[in-house]
Amino acid sequence: YAEQGFPMKAIAALRQVLLFDDHAAQIHLELGQLHHQRGQEAECLRHFGHAAAFFQQAGDEGKALVALKKMVELRPDDVQNRVQLAKLFVAHGKIEQAVVQLRGTVRYLERNNDVAQARQLASWAVELAPGALDLCCWVAQSFLNDAEPQNALWVLQRGFAVDPFHLGVLDLMAKAWTMAGSVDNAVTTLKEMLRLHQQANRSDDALAVVLQILRVNPDDEEALAKRKELGAPATSVAPAIASQDGSSSDALQAPVVDQATQQRVAAL
Repeated sequence: YAEQGFPMKAIAALRQVLLFDDHAAQIHLELGQLHHQRGQEAECLRHFGHAAAFFQQAGDEGKALVALKKMVELRPDDVQNRVQLAKLFVAHGKIEQAVVQLRGTVRYLERNNDVAQARQLASWAVELAPGALDLCCWVAQSFLNDAEPQNALWVLQRGFAVDPFHLGVLDLMAKAWTMAGSVDNAVTTLKEMLRLHQQANRSDDALAVVLQILRVNPDDEEALAKRKELGAPATSVAPAIASQDGSSSDALQAPVVDQATQQRVAAL
């Protein structure tokens, strides 16, 4: 019927089959495709959903993947379906496709201010693909926004292991060390950024990093000399973090990896 241009008759015939076996996954898949052709989204999604579930129950994850992909194409903002699709991609060793789904879901959740779930999914993506440095930096920045530098550093260490010269990772590491009150580590990280900018002849960026070093440690001799070399005025720079004598009551403790976060991410 469908090939002859009679989709309604085809739908009616397939529904008759379901009267005998409502768990016929292939029939649900074909019904979903027919309803899709007719623009009947609700019915289409219902049958694709049944098809995906029944294929999974039967252990046919390949066809379940087909049904879920169609559902995500129709409703790309359905978080549950995209996460399920990502899991199936992982099960089939298609890590890149899984990360694509997770990245899209993270963006959607971020737009809808669900940072907690977005961070959880982004952390899972980083576990799957440590080279996804955009997601690594996003997770770290979200931790910094919540004043959790130790967790930001734990995530950034993964990105640093992949690319120790990635300026985005280094910048966030410097901010995390600064927030955590670790002057030496912050300055060391910033000086590596300075070296990379100088190596690429980016004088404006190099100067910005020098001034950032002096905000962390106003007495750093190398940074003071570099500021003079780059022609910046010798203006005073207020310290960004507490001095070593602990005079500031706002000083944070040195970072310690949050075990709860490790366990949460490891369980994904």
